[in-house]
Amino acid sequence: MSFDVDTDVIVLGAGSVGCFTALCLRERGIAVTVLDQGRPGQQSSGVNMGSLRLQGRYLGQLPLALRSQELWEQAEERLGARLDYHRGGLLYVATSDDELQRLEKMARTEAELGLQTDIMDGAAMHARWPWMAHWEHGGSWSPQSATVNSRLVTPALARKAEALGAEFVIGPEIVALEPVDEGVILTARDGRRFRCRRLVNAAGFWAGRVAEMLGEPVPIFAAGPVQVVSEPVPHFLDAMIYTSDSKVIFRQTRRGNMLVAGHPRIPVDAVARRSRVPAGKTLRNFRRMLRLAPHLEGTTILRSWTGIEGYLPDMLPVLGESRRHSGVIHAFGFSGHGLQIATGVGEVVADLLSEGGTQMPIADFAVDRFSGKLRDDVDLRHEFEDDVKHA
Repeated sequence: MSFDVDTDVIVLGAGSVGCFTALCLRERGIAVTVLDQGRPGQQSSGVNMGSLRLQGRYLGQLPLALRSQELWEQAEERLGARLDYHRGGLLYVATSDDELQRLEKMARTEAELGLQTDIMDGAAMHARWPWMAHWEHGGSWSPQSATVNSRLVTPALARKAEALGAEFVIGPEIVALEPVDEGVILTARDGRRFRCRRLVNAAGFWAGRVAEMLGEPVPIFAAGPVQVVSEPVPHFLDAMIYTSDSKVIFRQTRRGNMLVAGHPRIPVDAVARRSRVPAGKTLRNFRRMLRLAPHLEGTTILRSWTGIEGYLPDMLPVLGESRRHSGVIHAFGFSGHGLQIATGVGEVVADLLSEGGTQMPIADFAVDRFSGKLRDDVDLRHEFEDDVKHA
């Protein structure tokens, strides 16, 4: 039987996680082919705000996030490409005294795990960011968080991985998977067939369909964060700004444009791979930013957009080995938090495939966890608009 591709590892998905994985595998001399219907970074990996946020993550994910940050520090040199990496820090602005207490508790716990976070009162915030309004409750500041230009990251990863010998096959839609003794056989809608000894499922929202084909269904659903870009304004901001309820998120680019986002996320059409941002949502996010940065009143909005992201009910990814098939690794469902940990995830997957294990704690992200009790500190009503269809 002949195959269009017959290789050691196939990675499904050419987003940041899939491409970092391919790069790590090639750096270890492992043959790898990446399959995707679209170009590298065409979906959520290439249309997000580029936030490499460390604060406020699920604590069980923080070791992976801190390792990922170390790898981001080296990424431009490693790839030989400009990514607009900037370590400008991140400020959480408390929206109430109760929220400040929550941030204080979170900072104490994060410090025990190695994240430097400082609580600032309103006076200190006003002294550092005198343009900011509604700062009276204080906030949480971490100088370790950073940003990148997400449009640059995944194409640069793909170029580097390809230069090291990775193969990229763009276009096939995988419609069937057949685990066999010698690995996995994949069949595309156009009739092409691919065989690999080992498989990495990193196909974003569409990885849920792959997992189901492998007999490991998960309750994944699609949504998108609304993002807005303004005309350039004089430079005034190095940091990322989040309100503690994440209803306002913004930063300034190197060129001076304001990038603005905020929860809740909106429904998207993952079947047609299209999404439309309601004008009212665009204006609402921008007006929320103006409440904190009133000096930007009158700034022109250039455009708004969203991506198609995969979310799980506990807002945690699926990361680790298949429970049913040897040589299959899942890495998907990052629930809007994937770019920051993509560097570390690539390393973890490469460890699992080349060494048979990883030192990184990933048990909380197992593919079969949904049959048991999930974390109870997530309110999806806050995270998503009412018309987002949860799995």
